[in-house]
Amino acid sequence: MGLITRQYNYVSGQTIRSAEVNTNEITLYNEINGSIEDVNIKSETLTQRVFSDSVNPLVRDAEKYRSYVASGLSVSDASDSLAKVNVSAGTIYTLHNGKLFRQETAGETYSLGEVPQGDYYLFVDYSGNFSHNTSPIPEQGRQVLAKLTVSAQPYSISVIDLRRMRLYDITSHYLHGCMPACVQGSSTSFTVSAGIVEIGSAFYTSTASTDPININTAGNYIGGTAPAVAAWCYIYLTPAGSSNTWTVKLSTTPPAYSDTAGNTDGVKIYLDSAGVQYRCIGAVYRLADGAIRQFVQTGNYVQYNTFVDVAQGEASDANIPDISIRGYFELRAYATNGKYARVKIRPAGTPDGDYYIVGWDSAVAHEMHDAAYVSCRTNEYRQIQVDKIIDNGTASCKTVGFWTDVRQ
Repeated sequence: MGLITRQYNYVSGQTIRSAEVNTNEITLYNEINGSIEDVNIKSETLTQRVFSDSVNPLVRDAEKYRSYVASGLSVSDASDSLAKVNVSAGTIYTLHNGKLFRQETAGETYSLGEVPQGDYYLFVDYSGNFSHNTSPIPEQGRQVLAKLTVSAQPYSISVIDLRRMRLYDITSHYLHGCMPACVQGSSTSFTVSAGIVEIGSAFYTSTASTDPININTAGNYIGGTAPAVAAWCYIYLTPAGSSNTWTVKLSTTPPAYSDTAGNTDGVKIYLDSAGVQYRCIGAVYRLADGAIRQFVQTGNYVQYNTFVDVAQGEASDANIPDISIRGYFELRAYATNGKYARVKIRPAGTPDGDYYIVGWDSAVAHEMHDAAYVSCRTNEYRQIQVDKIIDNGTASCKTVGFWTDVRQ
């Protein structure tokens, strides 16, 4: 109905007519009983209490969003005789009882007290109160800010930033740069180029390539133990302290989750270890002598410097890691005396494949070699089947490289 205007004003000494009184009252009753609009309500006066869940915009927000930090709340070490951290001022949005609460927090020095050395997690609740726990799982109405690794007295704290810094519950898994490469002149080291990676909707940046990372150094692995030789080593990025930068870690365990919420549908690109999220960007193979299988990587494609033999048989190792299901293969055939030699390749356990190469000669005195380079999917175990159909000759298959699924 809009703004209400008074139809009749009463003046002292004049007769008040019942029709005028009724008109004024009916106008007011009609407005109150179903015609009130936003112009009739004072700004910033309605609270969550007056809304039902079916119309509460905060409930609808909770269907789309998760708790997140809109600004600030960075954490840094402030230890002295007690284990302490500084938390900067900021603004948080926290889900609590199905509603999304906004809270501004002042800067604060938070004390863990005289705690034993070990890992702790710092939380903030929907009212802006801080707490810590040894478990990384937030309780109702809280969100995690950081992992705190406390060293014994005199206290010092290493901080890993775990803030979720984005509103929408949609992760793009952004990755720019961060490309693995062999180190020239080294048989055991690689580097990762400068770049930006998104982990749990927070962005981490390095403006320079890493120093050489040795695959035989235990400290470069998650858990601090170098694996056995002759194994794939998966390359992960993870937050480094509280400076929004990333660092590199290795593991023989392939990624297990498609996001940082623990979902397994889709391409798996994350590994969770002790509550820390690791984003996979590639893999290197550690040979029997501890050296790296030398490679060149461009975008999603990795090519070996020396091609790897594939055994003929019903289920042969395709020589690719668990972050790939498609390899690139060299097929060769050789025949004499006017005969044919054919090589067929397919995912192990499937019907005949489409790829084969024919080698032949056109005369008894003439020999001819033929080769082809083909892309072929593997089965779920990264196996292919290579068949030789030879009348009078030889054939071979080598793995040239693979396409990785983790660099979306």
